Amino acid sequence: MSGLAGILTQFAPPPVNLTEPYTGIEYRWKNIAFRPAIFVREGMVLGLVALLLLAYYLGKSMNERRAKSWWKVFHDLYSPQFKAMSPLPSQALISNGPAQFLHYLTGRRNLLSLHMVLNLVPRHNFIQLVQDLVMGLVDPVSQAIEDEVVLDFTLGEGGKGQTGEGPGVWAVVDKSGVLAGIRKKRWDVGFTKTFESPVVPNTHMVLAETLDSLEYFINANNTGLIEALKNPQTAKWFKSLVITDQPARRPAKGPLAEAVKSRHLVLTLRLPTERQMQEATPWIQVALNLIDLMGKVPVKPETTRKLRKIRADVDAELTKEYQREVAEETGETEEEKRLAKRRAEEKRRALLSPEEQKRLEEKDRKKALKKTQARTTRR
Repeated sequence: MSGLAGILTQFAPPPVNLTEPYTGIEYRWKNIAFRPAIFVREGMVLGLVALLLLAYYLGKSMNERRAKSWWKVFHDLYSPQFKAMSPLPSQALISNGPAQFLHYLTGRRNLLSLHMVLNLVPRHNFIQLVQDLVMGLVDPVSQAIEDEVVLDFTLGEGGKGQTGEGPGVWAVVDKSGVLAGIRKKRWDVGFTKTFESPVVPNTHMVLAETLDSLEYFINANNTGLIEALKNPQTAKWFKSLVITDQPARRPAKGPLAEAVKSRHLVLTLRLPTERQMQEATPWIQVALNLIDLMGKVPVKPETTRKLRKIRADVDAELTKEYQREVAEETGETEEEKRLAKRRAEEKRRALLSPEEQKRLEEKDRKKALKKTQARTTRR
């Protein structure tokens, strides 16, 4: 017990020196005296904790208010076009922390579902906020820290809805702070090439797999896309619009199975202030118009064939890359696989009867003779 007491004394705070005269403020109650000047450091720590808690509460409340304001505008304009809101129809937005809010809608023609995600500035976390601001200054590819709303429209999935290649991967992107990083963040955008179009403002860039898929959307009537890009009030909230049949992240275990392949339209907007939210809502109607367009107008057969060949080549590359990774993990090289296959064949033949072995040897001899004759003929 004495040993334990000796260890605990090492962690005990030093005794307060009461020999010096105390001249500060003192609060007494019977035999108890409280002298605030002795606890200056503790007071500073408590004050800092209280300040962080206050910042957390104010930042969280501000994010909730902005999310609810956006939802109200969206709900009034576009919710009648959907039949169901899930998983909690009575709850406007589902919170995934103080800086992210989610919602899910379904039940519209030409569309399986809509996942809406609001990614807000971490106003509740002062330390993270400072880190994000510093990273935005240090990394030139990093986008500026700002509130954004991502609307992920699922057009087809697992054989349901709009499946297949469609127009391939197509995108229009704001050049200011978005174009530089979108290829780094989205693997599917790597399928595209940049195209210039006289009808698209020079503040934006169009990315497409083929020239046909470029014209498929640019020259389409009644979508409102070009008008929204040319309107300064709506264009300033736009970040990117991506139509894709490929995943945003490169598959790590070979190509995706047909059952899980899907086609999406992903619209990303800067979240306006509460007074300006009506200015960004026309982009949602543009997205819905493009979805309806893809449900009506077929892609040219030659474009479809070209897109299928591209995907077949990419799937073959993914398969080869995954097989190589598996071989490296297991430590088996191609030569080792061939030797193992040969040993297995020799073991199998050893179990056969002498007549069957002689027949297989004769078959191998004839096969080798044919190969030799073929080489002689080619020479």
